[in-house]
Amino acid sequence: MDLEDFRLCIIHHGENLPNRAGYVPLRYGRLAEDLTDRGADVVRVSPAFNHLHRDWNAECGRTSEGRHVLIETPKYGASFSVRRANFLRCFVAGSGRYLSERRDQFDAVLVGVPPPGMVRRISRSVSPEVTVVADIRDIWPQALAVGKLKALHSVASVGGFLLSQEMRVADAVAAVTPAMAAWAPDSVQVQMLPLGMDDRPDIPDRRPALDAAISACFLSSHIHGYDFVPLLQGWSEYTSALGDKESRMAIIGPSSIPEEIAAEADRLGVALEVTGRVPADEVHSLLCEFDVGLAPATKEWGHSLGNKIFDYLSAGLLVLHTLDPATGAVIDDIGCGTRVDGSASGWFNAFGALNSEKEEFRSSRSKRIEHSVRVFGREATTDQFMELLRP
Repeated sequence: MDLEDFRLCIIHHGENLPNRAGYVPLRYGRLAEDLTDRGADVVRVSPAFNHLHRDWNAECGRTSEGRHVLIETPKYGASFSVRRANFLRCFVAGSGRYLSERRDQFDAVLVGVPPPGMVRRISRSVSPEVTVVADIRDIWPQALAVGKLKALHSVASVGGFLLSQEMRVADAVAAVTPAMAAWAPDSVQVQMLPLGMDDRPDIPDRRPALDAAISACFLSSHIHGYDFVPLLQGWSEYTSALGDKESRMAIIGPSSIPEEIAAEADRLGVALEVTGRVPADEVHSLLCEFDVGLAPATKEWGHSLGNKIFDYLSAGLLVLHTLDPATGAVIDDIGCGTRVDGSASGWFNAFGALNSEKEEFRSSRSKRIEHSVRVFGREATTDQFMELLRP
C-alpha cells in the first residue's frame, strides 16, 4: 500500500520513545514505524513527562517512527492525584494547540487511550475533513477505578459512561475487547482491533529441556488486578503431585511483590522467582525459557488483555488465564490460550493437563508463533488501522 501522500498524527501519553534505553515499540510505535516505512508522513505527539518511568522524556527528533513532538507537561507521582489530573489537562491543552496551529496539515489523527476532553479538543482543533479516530484500547474508562478500590466503583461507572459519550465527536472508535467496545456510543463506527505483537526471533536453544516439567511465568510491571493466591495453591498441588518442587515459576517485571503473596508462596513451599524490572529488549529472550504465560486476572481486570498477552504469544507460550470469556476468546479460538476457572483446583488441573501432554505441547510451539503472527502481527494490525484512518 503506497501511503506517500498520507499524513498522520498519533497522540498518546503512555508509551516510551525510541531514544529510551532498551526501547521496544508497542501499539503506536509499531504503527508509526510501519506507516513511515510505507511512505506516510507520521508525527507522534507525546508528553514531556514520561508516564511509565516517572521521569522526563528527552527530545527525540526524527526516527524510523517519523517525527516526534513533546508537549510541555508537569510531573506527577501518584496515578490517582491532583497532579496527575493537571498533567492530563496540560497534555490535552497542549496537543490541541499543536493541532490548531496545523489545522490542515494532517489527513488523520489517532488518539490513543484518550484522557477526558482529548477527543473533543482534537476534533475542534482540526478541519472537518480530518479523520479523528479514538483508540480506547482495553483499559479505558474502567481503569479509573478497579480492583480493591470498591468505594470508587460506582463513581467510576458513572464517570466512565459520561466520558464514553465524548466518543460521539470521533469519526471512529477502535477497541481491543468487547467490554471496551460496549462503552462506545451506538452512533459511532466501532472496530475491534487486537492490541497486536511484534514478530520476534524464535530462540529454540532457550526453550525448557524436553524432559523438564512445565514451567510458567507472569509478566507485568505491576501486580494490581491479579489474583495469585489460588494460582500459587494450584501450582503447589501440581508440583507436589509431580514430586518436583523445583518446577519453575517466575514473576517478571515488578520491582517487588506484595508481602501477602510472598508469605503465601513461603507457606506453600513454592520457589517463586521474582526478577525485578527487566529491560524491554531483553524480555522476549527471557520468556522463551518458559512454557506457559499466566494472566490470573481478577473480575475487574478480566476485560483487559494487555501487552503481556501478546508478549507471551510472540514467544510461543500458551496463555493460561482467567479473563472474561468474550475477552479471552481472541486467543483461545486459535489454540494459543486456555481459560481457567480461577480456583486452586482449576489451576492444578490446567498445569497437570499440559504436563501430561508436554511433548506434543512443546513440539507445536513454532506453529503457535506463526499463527499468532498471522492474526496479531504488525501487518495485520496496521492494515486494520488503515481501514479506519483512511476509509
